[in-house]
Amino acid sequence: MTTIAPHLQRNMRRLNVADLHSCEGFGQAFYREMGLRGRFDIDRFVQTWTQFLSADDAVIFGLWEDEVLTGGLGAKVLPDLYDGRLCATEFFWYVR
Repeated sequence: MTTIAPHLQRNMRRLNVADLHSCEGFGQAFYREMGLRGRFDIDRFVQTWTQFLSADDAVIFGLWEDEVLTGGLGAKVLPDLYDGRLCATEFFWYVR
C-alpha cells in the first residue's frame, strides 16, 4: 500500500464477481468524461463481467482509495482479430 496523503491509502487488487457493483461510480464517470453515446448500465456491466470472470479468461484490477473503488483496468484473452493468436485485449482503463 502506498500512502498518498496522511489520511488516504491507495491500493490495487484483482476484483471478483462480488465486487462488480462497486464499479458503478467509475463506470459512470468514464462514460461521462469520454462523451460516450448511451449510458453506463451497471446491470449489463455486472452481467457481462460475471460471464467473463467466471470463464477465467478475464480480469479487472481495481484501484481503491481507502474503501472507495476509484478506477480499474479490465481485460480479456481473445483471439487476435487479424491472425487468430490469443492476446490480452483491454476493454477499459480508468482512474479518477
